[in-house]
Amino acid sequence: MTKGTAANAGTQIRNLRLKRGLSQANLAELCDVGIKTVCNWERNHCLPATSNWRSLAEALKIRISDLCEILHNTQVPGDIDESSFGLASGKRWAALLDPETNHHREGDDTDRRQLLTGAAGAIASTAAMGPAGLLRGESGASAAQGVDAWMETAWSYCEDYEVVAKTTLLPALLEEIDGLQNEIRTSTESDQRRLYSPLARLYVATASAMGSIGYSNADIRKWWSAAQQASNLTSDDGLRAWVLGAQSNRGVWLDLATPSRTLRWAQESLDLVGGNPSCILGATGAKNGLVAQAHVYAMLGRKDEATRSLEDLHRLYERWGTLAGNWLNGFVASGPHQTDGFVWSHLGNLSRAESSQALALADLPRGASGQMAMIQLQKATALVRSGDLAGISHALQALEHTEPKHRTKVVMSFASSLLDWVPSTELRRTDVVQYREYLGQVA
Repeated sequence: MTKGTAANAGTQIRNLRLKRGLSQANLAELCDVGIKTVCNWERNHCLPATSNWRSLAEALKIRISDLCEILHNTQVPGDIDESSFGLASGKRWAALLDPETNHHREGDDTDRRQLLTGAAGAIASTAAMGPAGLLRGESGASAAQGVDAWMETAWSYCEDYEVVAKTTLLPALLEEIDGLQNEIRTSTESDQRRLYSPLARLYVATASAMGSIGYSNADIRKWWSAAQQASNLTSDDGLRAWVLGAQSNRGVWLDLATPSRTLRWAQESLDLVGGNPSCILGATGAKNGLVAQAHVYAMLGRKDEATRSLEDLHRLYERWGTLAGNWLNGFVASGPHQTDGFVWSHLGNLSRAESSQALALADLPRGASGQMAMIQLQKATALVRSGDLAGISHALQALEHTEPKHRTKVVMSFASSLLDWVPSTELRRTDVVQYREYLGQVA
């Protein structure tokens, strides 16, 4: 167990919670505290009180002495008996989605699909009902956990999405969504409208996670539809742009829609916030829309449109990138360079593509294994397109050095597309055959 500090105790608590398949609401209940308290722990706003240590250690399935190390204490307080508590057990649905506990036993995939498909259908219908159609408690009390706490929870999942295994995130997301929907049903109409904002964010994280793992597009589209419906109920143009931008960006890689529809989503996100977004949420939506546009235009060979999208993207980064350079909103320093690399590779300017990929790798945040793989695969594609089949070995090495949890559907789809650029006369080369066999093994 890594000894904790004020800077990383919250991160370690969050990672252990997700590893155990617990949502913030689960952990709050097990520790008899509010969701906001758990949020504060994980955000390093405060440390757990001594009175919470036993229940926290039990929920996270660690010894209290290990928890003390995380919290930067040196010994267990004398009033806590480590031998007096057992380990908490997870719910069946959490185990179904946790590869560490069930190792994808035969038959579980069917249960998993049924669970998520059913949840998606219920969510879509709930979001479509609107505030007037939701069941409301007799008291009409304000949101029990607080709108701000739910917003904090939703953002934490959007941040976790880039660095946490998607099979770990999914059960926690479903639990949070269930809890938030229940809260919406018993809240005042004004609180309901505000709570649709974190709900839309949780839907987007769920749709993105399902897409990365490889669920059917029919299931994934239900979650994106629910996210659009929830965002529309808020009348927040920045949020609506964020949802549409994220959908267009994901649609490029997951074949969720035709190129024309993907471009339409991207343009709608840009139209909602105009050429000069006034908030970070709207700017993030515009950023994702521009990335999607640049990718699609490049794949279609429409150089002028792709170049304009790149220029607009760099202007947007000049304003917003320095203000918010983290995973939370997507304005990471490597972002424009990675998009440049993809676009110039597809447009045939391989020297510019290689320069952009080098810049993207240099600026990539720590822990972004999936993004690292994508950039390396872009570099491999540029090599193969230039006639250098050493790109095949480069791609294979990149995949072998990528953690299994980050070999998502998006990454593997891009890896497979590399073979499209191999001349037919070279398909029987030993390295090409080995690469194809590797893709088949890890699919």
